[in-house]
Amino acid sequence: MLPGLKSYSAALIDNERCVSKLYCDSRGWPTIGIGFLVKTAADAIALPLKHDADESLATDAEKERAFITVMDAFRPNYRESYYTKMTDLHLTRDDITQILENRLEHEFVPGLRKLFPAFDSYPEAARTALVDIAWNRGVGGLHKLNGGKLCVAVLNVNSMDIKEWRAKRWEHVAEASWREGGTDARNVWTDTQFRKAAKAELV
Repeated sequence: MLPGLKSYSAALIDNERCVSKLYCDSRGWPTIGIGFLVKTAADAIALPLKHDADESLATDAEKERAFITVMDAFRPNYRESYYTKMTDLHLTRDDITQILENRLEHEFVPGLRKLFPAFDSYPEAARTALVDIAWNRGVGGLHKLNGGKLCVAVLNVNSMDIKEWRAKRWEHVAEASWREGGTDARNVWTDTQFRKAAKAELV
């Protein structure tokens, strides 16, 4: 198993809204789980959607019908609860976690490793925070965060061999991690993870 995978997924489940049924996001895309976009009927069919009543697996036709029902019902600024009453299909918590961890292992962490070659050597708290930001803004979005200051700060960590200096660099990362448009609670959580990383460097 990918080192840290359980920490990454647990943090995202805590920080993101987890919705077990299909709904439309603010742009009108059918969505489920922890922000999993369902852009086509084929995407919906690929999901292990189950019936609310007995947990039996839905047929492909039932999945497609649920997708079309939710997509056609899109209304700007309507909450998830407006859509979740429209179908009797859902994803279990275990299935949501499995999909999340699969995407982290095969999509997001490889992207972060490419962006930050020393990613696997970072303290777990720092890796978990970077995964959270990447999931929220996209791996490519890290380049844009605070005018690129976050990426520069993270890359600068490994320019230092002395642990006290590396710890100070993680504090610089914390200062550059604030996300405009994000909740204060999530920004404070991210800041805290990077400061935990700073302390971990000194152990």
